Amino acid sequence: MIDRAVFAMPGVRPAASRLRLDLLRALAVVGQAAGLAFAITWIWRGSSLSSVLGWIALFFLCFVGRQVLVAVQDRMLERYARSRAVDLRRDLLSTVFRGGRRWFPARLGGSVRRGHRGVEHVESYIALIIPKMLSVAIVPCRPALGHVAA
Repeated sequence: MIDRAVFAMPGVRPAASRLRLDLLRALAVVGQAAGLAFAITWIWRGSSLSSVLGWIALFFLCFVGRQVLVAVQDRMLERYARSRAVDLRRDLLSTVFRGGRRWFPARLGGSVRRGHRGVEHVESYIALIIPKMLSVAIVPCRPALGHVAA
């Protein structure tokens, strides 16, 4: 189930729109599959290795391209997740300090510490869930793209 609250966070829409690289990743996967399949098929049929070098090059080019796209996406998501975590920590500490001594009795100290640690979990959640939600939207296109190419 997609949590719509994720898309209500400040700055998530530009982060998600920059991550439309999933479509390019899908094309890279199709390119890898095609390059490898054609290379193996032609070698199996008795073609020389030099005659399938183009297909092998396509496979490796798509493989490297896909890895670069994954690295770019991960870096962008980590940067966004880190900025959201900094904002959450700042809001948490601001609320605690604004409340003063009356609001913050000694017995709540553990709760604030747990909340502060919980921000790390939120950071991980953001970095993991956004690409998964975008992939869910892109994955149905992959079989169609593969079918059209065949």
